[in-house]
Amino acid sequence: MNADKQIVPGSIPSIANENLELLTELHLRARGRPLRRLAAVLNAIHQIGDLERLVDLRMSTSQSRSCILILQQLDGINWALMHQLTTILNEQVADEAIERDIWERVTG
Repeated sequence: MNADKQIVPGSIPSIANENLELLTELHLRARGRPLRRLAAVLNAIHQIGDLERLVDLRMSTSQSRSCILILQQLDGINWALMHQLTTILNEQVADEAIERDIWERVTG
């Protein structure tokens, strides 16, 4: 055990202020992630609903070119949603690793 991690019998390990602030920030981000996921999904649902109405309108007028463009837009919505959800998941994984590292340093 190195000198800066000596534990005095009966002492309680403590967290440095900067780590405590970081843990608080990580906690707040974690609490906000479900809302961000929901917002991304609801946004995609709204956009898809708009496109469904366009498809219904176009189908009644037999404009197949417009339907192809609508399908391309649906594909774009899908990719954007997947990107948003992947970004949120990657943030979660990184935050959890940081939190584990902080606690490992505190508890030795």
